[in-house]
Amino acid sequence: MRQPINRRTLSALLLVALGMCAAASLLAGDVAVHISAVWSWLRGGDTENSQFYAILFEQIRSPRIVLAAMTGFVLGLSGAAIQGLFRNPLAEPGLLGASNGAALGAVMVIYLGLASTLSIAVPFAAAGMALVSVLVLLALAGRGGG
Repeated sequence: MRQPINRRTLSALLLVALGMCAAASLLAGDVAVHISAVWSWLRGGDTENSQFYAILFEQIRSPRIVLAAMTGFVLGLSGAAIQGLFRNPLAEPGLLGASNGAALGAVMVIYLGLASTLSIAVPFAAAGMALVSVLVLLALAGRGGG
């Protein structure tokens, strides 16, 4: 019989996977970087292109890694919160109508022609209408939830 995996073992495996993805992300990009350059930069060694690698890693690739990890963490927490709130392991944001509201906001901005004049209008309208649709749902549900 298979034994279920221990939480500590699973956490350790996930941290190792996150570290491997972070290391791969340091190497991935338009500029080809050899792993020895990454290792030298991490140790603080001096290479012939140390200033270039410092800018590349510290200002471009490292913030990208941190932002991706934080985004994944927050999305996981929000998914767990929705699933816990509805006591449904299959719950997702579409259950609240947030996806449909976001689509409506994006389509309205595109249809009205604001997308061509103001490039940031589509994401802001989508986020705003997603929030409005959830707030309307909460107002309709009332205090008792039904």
